[in-house]
Amino acid sequence: NPYTGNNSLRLTNVPNESEGDLVFETPESATQLAVLTASGNSTSMVGTFSGEIEFTDNSTQIFTGVKSPDWYSNSLQASTVTYGMGRASRKNNDLEKTIDAPRLFSSQISISPNNYYKKIKSIHIYKLNDATQVLHILAISAQKTQDCVQPTNVNVSNVGANNATISW
Repeated sequence: NPYTGNNSLRLTNVPNESEGDLVFETPESATQLAVLTASGNSTSMVGTFSGEIEFTDNSTQIFTGVKSPDWYSNSLQASTVTYGMGRASRKNNDLEKTIDAPRLFSSQISISPNNYYKKIKSIHIYKLNDATQVLHILAISAQKTQDCVQPTNVNVSNVGANNATISW
């Protein structure tokens, strides 16, 4: 039940809370992942995370240096998805409403072409930077692999009047 359980992957520098796993209920193949994210309490105003994508064949792909801007910044490090929804004050639980903050961001993770047709089983994420930052991963969406992906690294050789060798 999403209302009684955790609704974000929240990473801090507390022991055993600086990394975590997101497991796909239904594994999907993808060419790119979009991560809905925001950080808070960051001295640099931009959090950073890295991780490992695990596929159903148990192979993996590493990703590094993905940006998660502070939710009260107007950062160009990632695309803003939404803003201005307000937040609850830690002092008195009142709603603090501003026009342009807080913000949620979309950070992109590209899937290697060699992995386009592999189904993603899980993503392991770990926080990289300052001790005070809190990183939130709120959602993952996938640009699903098309049935027929355009080939990359196309090589043409043995070109003749009526034939050629094409490989990729």
